Amino acid sequence: MKNSELSQKIKSLRQEYGYSQAELSERSKISQRTIQRIENGKSSATGYTIKKIAETLNISHAELVEGNKHSNKLFLIIVTLSALSFILFPILGILIPLILISVKKERINSDDSFRKLLNFQITWFLTFVIAYACMLTTKIEHLGHYQFFFVALIILYFYNIVIILFNTIRIQNEKKVFYTAIQFIKPYL
Repeated sequence: MKNSELSQKIKSLRQEYGYSQAELSERSKISQRTIQRIENGKSSATGYTIKKIAETLNISHAELVEGNKHSNKLFLIIVTLSALSFILFPILGILIPLILISVKKERINSDDSFRKLLNFQITWFLTFVIAYACMLTTKIEHLGHYQFFFVALIILYFYNIVIILFNTIRIQNEKKVFYTAIQFIKPYL
């Protein structure tokens, strides 16, 4: 991890915990001046300093230094699989991932995968609502149209499940995700 990334991460975590530089200094037993220099990028942190800061901020040394690539990957898998909640109720495919992302927003890398997932789920939901509304408004006399929309809804469900599982496997294999969707949410959540 670059020195500037480490300094930004330390500053971000410190602020997330609501600590001033003086409080972090007191809790970690590292001088306030050292913390100021690290956060300003004017000084590199020693192994001991990073270890004490990591302990104080309840994060592992490796996660602080190397970044949270593994935990970010695991979190991305969890968020992606949480979109399967649409099976219970269609809007949950948007709400559950959105809640998970917003809860951990400060601790995850700004990954485009989260935005793509949400855009896909919104697009899928709107398509589902339109198909469902068409099915309900079709009169019984037009049974063929009713059956068409009913089959369309089943296909939409299976399509969403397949795309979620497909992208979960891609994330596991550290490949880019693939979603076809309207861009409701612009880059950088």
